[in-house]
Amino acid sequence: MRKSLHETGEIERYLQQEMPAPEKALFEAKMIIVPGLQEKVYHQRKTYQLIRWFARWQQKKKLEAIHRSLMNEPRFRESIHSIFS
Repeated sequence: MRKSLHETGEIERYLQQEMPAPEKALFEAKMIIVPGLQEKVYHQRKTYQLIRWFARWQQKKKLEAIHRSLMNEPRFRESIHSIFS
């Protein structure tokens, strides 16, 4: 467990570009040598991507709710329509 937690932290530092150049080069060499490490890096990268997409989707939903709320206010809606008319 402890080894996998250390490995996950190392992968995270690599993906977040928090490693100094010599350590990064060593980790990239390790990815070539250690079986399965490259696949773990790939899956962790994809997990981060999914988290970012989900966060953007949530933000989009919040913005759409704000937009609907504002457009339901007659004075605001009229002022916006007057700008673009």
